[in-house]
Amino acid sequence: MSLLGVAAYALALAALVPAPMAYGKPSPDKMWRFPYSGSPYVVQNAKDDGYPDFTLNQTLDNFTSKTIACPPLFQQTCCTYPDPNTCHNHPKLHKVCGKDRRICQGAYYCQAFVSRGSSAFDKYPLGPNHMGNWSKYIPNYVGFSSKRSIINRTRTNILQRAIGWLAMNVPYEGCNTPTLTNSVVETCAVDDDKNCPEYSYTASCIGLVAMAYGCGGKFGRENVTTTCYTSMYLLPCAQARPGDAVAYKTGRGAYSHYILFRRWSPATGGAVMGNIVAWQLGGERGDANVKEIKSSALCENGARVPCFVCQRYMYLKDDAATEAKEGPFSYESHLDNHYYDYMP
Repeated sequence: MSLLGVAAYALALAALVPAPMAYGKPSPDKMWRFPYSGSPYVVQNAKDDGYPDFTLNQTLDNFTSKTIACPPLFQQTCCTYPDPNTCHNHPKLHKVCGKDRRICQGAYYCQAFVSRGSSAFDKYPLGPNHMGNWSKYIPNYVGFSSKRSIINRTRTNILQRAIGWLAMNVPYEGCNTPTLTNSVVETCAVDDDKNCPEYSYTASCIGLVAMAYGCGGKFGRENVTTTCYTSMYLLPCAQARPGDAVAYKTGRGAYSHYILFRRWSPATGGAVMGNIVAWQLGGERGDANVKEIKSSALCENGARVPCFVCQRYMYLKDDAATEAKEGPFSYESHLDNHYYDYMP
């Protein structure tokens, strides 16, 4: 190949990878809304199913200051620590990380915090470096997610919202989850209300699912009284589609972990009831990440409790297409009356 041909080939390859958008001053409409200021890992329409996707392989690569969907003003380097569930206010952790760095494994994270505590959102907005400026960067902030109402959403909307926390590498709150609620600002889909973001959510496993569904409620050791939890019904995993939830059912009649279903894994040929590729907050890491679940861990594949079951948000706009393809599915007979029991 000639030098001219090599140059043309290199330019063609470069055109396939979106360059990160250059940040000037942080702009609310770019920070919080899909596609999150040109993150190279955000795919607007995946080739296999047309849904939004996130492509960073976190087992091989890390974020850089140029690839995290976060303006420099809000960027912070991850603190690595053996146990990602360690409280960020633990004295031992302070000796390693300092008081204002969070545990994560992606090299960088975005300080998208509206509070350090459930009653202090106006004291510690957007991390310790930005106190007093939250109204500038979240001008339409209403408050905690418990203040919002259920609305109908499409799968595309749900996935676009969830990708925001992945692209920002939102840190997991770990053992603070039952008390440190509603600390991270929601991220927004293209078709969300123009005032989005308006609410904040808990940086926990089920908090990611709740934020993606845009529903309200507090999650902790409590019975089923929350709008998010009571807005989901059990679903045969064979019918799972992008944006559905996958829950880890424990032997205590509860669920201890929630993740979002993205696709059946290429590792098992994309076969239904094979491995699952999912998005989660926490798990074995201290941040938002992509997780592969083995097919042998699914309850429907014969796994004993604890094992994974599937659930669906009952206010989907585009669920009619699923029913037309797979037949009607009545959620009334599949309501799950268990509760979420946080276990770090």
